[in-house]
Amino acid sequence: MAMKTADTHINTNFNNAKLLLVEPQTDQWKMMEGALRQYLPQVTTQRVANVEQAKLLLNSWRGQEWQLPKLILLNLYLPQNTDGWELLRTIKAMPGAFIRIPVLVYGPIGKQSDVTLSYEIGAATYLPQPNDLVSWQDFCNALRIYWWETVSLPPLHFDL
Repeated sequence: MAMKTADTHINTNFNNAKLLLVEPQTDQWKMMEGALRQYLPQVTTQRVANVEQAKLLLNSWRGQEWQLPKLILLNLYLPQNTDGWELLRTIKAMPGAFIRIPVLVYGPIGKQSDVTLSYEIGAATYLPQPNDLVSWQDFCNALRIYWWETVSLPPLHFDL
């Protein structure tokens, strides 16, 4: 059995690559958008600003696996941490392929209770939220290196 090369692995991750971003603050989104374009130009980013928009979009993708994002970036504070946890619970309770989508939660550093509960609910990781353009560039570069070039993202197909 032939092993996949690193290039094949990376190409698989970038094939039809989509990122769902749940970010309520327009100023943060503008910084993120530029950094994402710089470090992940192959990835289509779709942004929603709140729990309701995220749920509507996710529900519209039911039965359309080609629409699913390979990653979800979730600001925990939408505007309260309870809103982010509600959305995370919703995603992790969705059927089929949805449960396999890694959800990367980000929020304030130093709130251990946020970190702990995010992992307990099903976050793949908890990241400190950047607060300026340079920090967002570093964040997006690290996102690219780890999530798109290092790990193997799960296949997203529905179990029929």
